[in-house]
Amino acid sequence: MMRIKQAWINKLLLAASAICMLAGGFYTGLGIYTAWNPSELPLARDNKARERENDNREERNMLLADAMEYINIESVIYFQSTEDKGTIRFANDSRNRFCISGSIYSDQDGSVLYESDGIDPGFYIDSIYLDKKLEPGLYPCTVLIQFYQPEDDRYIGETARKVVVIIER
Repeated sequence: MMRIKQAWINKLLLAASAICMLAGGFYTGLGIYTAWNPSELPLARDNKARERENDNREERNMLLADAMEYINIESVIYFQSTEDKGTIRFANDSRNRFCISGSIYSDQDGSVLYESDGIDPGFYIDSIYLDKKLEPGLYPCTVLIQFYQPEDDRYIGETARKVVVIIER
């Protein structure tokens, strides 16, 4: 009886060692495969994707920096009263290759004071009405300028400029 028990234990140990050897060989084979093809490693794939993304981001930033040279907007937007038009002179020079749109946000509470439609290269907005009624005073604001491809209205990026909105009465 002891020999039969010992034989079963030996068979189980032999089967377990065979399974371990097969699994070890399988994982060793995977290691050799990735050593031959290091680009298949997840870390290498992630690094390549990050490098491409950084290159695209730098290229887009260069395009936006170039496009910003062709954008003009008044740094002080003056209104006689909250119901009157104010002079903004928001221009997209004809040398710019992107369409733009702009939104004026109040720095105090983040509310939207004005949103423009798209402005094609060579066009401008001279004066605007505010979308929100304000009390007379001085309001520091941020103009968010968004850039789009003229062919397909694909979003390119955005930038911001500081302005001051003055309401006289």
